[in-house]
Amino acid sequence: SPRVGALTELWKKAVINGHVPAESTLVRAAIAATEPGWQLDRSSRVVTSMSADRLDLSSLGKGYIIDRAVAAATKRVPSVEGGIVNIGGDIRVWGRSSSADGRWRIGVADPRAHADNAPPLTTLRLTDAAVSSSGSYLRGFDVAGTHYSHIIDPRTGHPANAVAGVTVIAPDNATANALATTLSVLGPDAGLRLIENTPRAEALLIMADGGMRRSRGFAAYEEARAAVAMAPRAVNHATLSIDITPNQRVRRRPYVAVWITNASGVHIRTLAMWGDRSKYQRDLSKWWGLAGRDNAIVDAVTRATRNAGKYELEWDGLDQRGAATPPGMYTFWVEAAYQNGPHSVRSVAVVCGSARATGAIEATDAFAAGSVVCTSATP
Repeated sequence: SPRVGALTELWKKAVINGHVPAESTLVRAAIAATEPGWQLDRSSRVVTSMSADRLDLSSLGKGYIIDRAVAAATKRVPSVEGGIVNIGGDIRVWGRSSSADGRWRIGVADPRAHADNAPPLTTLRLTDAAVSSSGSYLRGFDVAGTHYSHIIDPRTGHPANAVAGVTVIAPDNATANALATTLSVLGPDAGLRLIENTPRAEALLIMADGGMRRSRGFAAYEEARAAVAMAPRAVNHATLSIDITPNQRVRRRPYVAVWITNASGVHIRTLAMWGDRSKYQRDLSKWWGLAGRDNAIVDAVTRATRNAGKYELEWDGLDQRGAATPPGMYTFWVEAAYQNGPHSVRSVAVVCGSARATGAIEATDAFAAGSVVCTSATP
């Protein structure tokens, strides 16, 4: 519903006021949301707004933009054998990738693991397809100590809280984007019926209680998962928060590496490396000299739309080989490089493995400030 914007505004005000909207207010707004948002005159190609409220196309607008971008790219450069467009976790792939079988590997973010470097819930192998994810795990409304989904059921005015996350595969992104949001509202039974009646569409739903539901053909796109050995018990644990929102003078997306060294300066673990072209990864000179051979394991990750700039990473206390690290002093590094722009490296040393310890990462021209919190892992 394009009229859901008015309902969203009510819940934004609820965050400020500290209490949920009155039921009568939600009912009135939900009834209003059933009215047309605009009138279209096809002969004159004029669109007239029918509402004073903000009209919201976020449930399919981004998917439509991706489809148009792919159409423009393939028309302008028809010799390209394959490609991928990823806007905020909504992804479209076409043609061949550089993998042996020519398919693209797309990780599906786990709604239950909020860290940006968390292992994917599953990995998809796709070609000439679109995938979109939706859910409440990265955005929402926190009112009086309770978190509510940012996805509103326009029939009731209430947040759709039953489904934590949805991932949909479809032939195009407009369809995948719209279905992912719709299934978040409909729930598993009605949602999967809709998927079964939509040609070439498949879906994975993660419920609020942790349960998962798949459409009948979804598993055919999933990569077989090897048995995972139990990780060794680690005493160290850390979370990193960093804001890499570009400043006004920088327009391009940076390449960023985040890693850890021990007290002797030895590389312990790369937590994240954002930037997929190896020739530009070398611009991260500090990281490249220590760990530049570590490449991304997937082509992209589909996740629910998130607020831009701010990222959270976790360290489970293991090194790059999967061995537990001892308590001690560790240095957390952040390096960012822009094409023809600023290059910055910042670090902070923190004692991990005993009492809670914190450290601050200074801001630079390339990224805003960050923080590190080290704790002893839960036994």
